[in-house]
Amino acid sequence: MGYYTVSDLPPGMDYEFIGQDLFVFGTPQNAGRYSIKVYLEVEPQNLYFDGDDFSEDGDSLCSYTDERHFSLEIL
Repeated sequence: MGYYTVSDLPPGMDYEFIGQDLFVFGTPQNAGRYSIKVYLEVEPQNLYFDGDDFSEDGDSLCSYTDERHFSLEIL
């Protein structure tokens, strides 16, 4: 499962994520140039071997984080 955090959005804008999709929405209140940071954290998928097959929950296999920077100009 992944989680997004978005910082420095202009006033009047917000974000939400559904699954792997990130949505930025709203009506900015002020013109200007904004530097927006998007941070992604992916939790490890947990698997264990129950004798017949692999199932979720158990030992962590991996995790991942990334950060991207974007410019948004409101005229």
